[in-house]
Amino acid sequence: MACHQVTITKNYVVLFDTAFQLEAESFFGGELVTRPAYPHTVMWFIPKAELVAGGSVVAKRAVVPTEGAHAVSLWDDDGDVVNILIAHQNAFDPSEWIDSSDVVAQSGEPVDSAYVGLLVQPADRSVVGRYTVNAQTGEVLTAERFTDPDSWAFVLYSQDTRAPKDGFGQFYWGTFGFDPELLTERFLTAYAGHPERQVALQNLPREKLPSQIVRFDADAFEVADRFVLPLGYIGLSPTFLPREGGGPDEGYVLLFVVSDQGDEIWLFDSQALSRGPLCRLGHPALNFAFTLHTTWMPALKQQATPKYVVNKSIDYAERIMGLPTTAQERARDVLGLSLPHDT
Repeated sequence: MACHQVTITKNYVVLFDTAFQLEAESFFGGELVTRPAYPHTVMWFIPKAELVAGGSVVAKRAVVPTEGAHAVSLWDDDGDVVNILIAHQNAFDPSEWIDSSDVVAQSGEPVDSAYVGLLVQPADRSVVGRYTVNAQTGEVLTAERFTDPDSWAFVLYSQDTRAPKDGFGQFYWGTFGFDPELLTERFLTAYAGHPERQVALQNLPREKLPSQIVRFDADAFEVADRFVLPLGYIGLSPTFLPREGGGPDEGYVLLFVVSDQGDEIWLFDSQALSRGPLCRLGHPALNFAFTLHTTWMPALKQQATPKYVVNKSIDYAERIMGLPTTAQERARDVLGLSLPHDT
């Protein structure tokens, strides 16, 4: 199981078992292994009322097709019906990177050495799913699916947390785009038989498709606004910044942008993405890594040491001891652990 996210409704805690299969062998210096993600998303519904000290609780399981990484649920669960929106990253695995031994799927040529270490290109078009689930039985009552023919690979999103929660509202979503030079034969082979494939293998793009920033209206279930980045630029980690004194969804969207010309930060009007960035911030010394989850805070404050701290050495002990000896050494070094050596 890979519980990547937890959401909360009025009466339930919802755990998302998000289909990732991390290849520890590859991470820690062993053999190169590719395990495709499970082609479905598992959800567990736990009644809050049964979470009592010293007790036990039974979670109800629900399953929808296509793997998913991130999800949102509405607070209202009247009648034990939970509304859920899932970002399905079908045929995409952020734990896979391009290796020097890889070949390009469409040409059979060795990968460009400059691409070694980058994430592998998603091997299919993304899907957004909207569902209602009976939390008492696990029955999926309704299922709607959205795919955008004008973009490729929805990745991370941001929202205005001030907006009313009677609906899903607006999502400011980045798309990865498509570059056939980043799709390896090894990765495509792993996902060639995906049961929820959106684009047939013979119809995969032969040319580059641009990255985008889109405003997705999750209640109307459509893309309401978009800006297409120039080819060669990839937008990462969109972050909503509320405008002081503004109403819901009035503000800015900050986007980390990488390209061969250098790293930049672009700022958009949240209600007019199609106009392009209001400004582009760059500096020769600006050099950030591949960004993932981000958030906006009105101020930075010193955080006291939390009372609840997990000892990583104990938490990871059993898993690491199951790795080959050489991989154990690498894992301890990378994670900064003080586990005893295997004897």
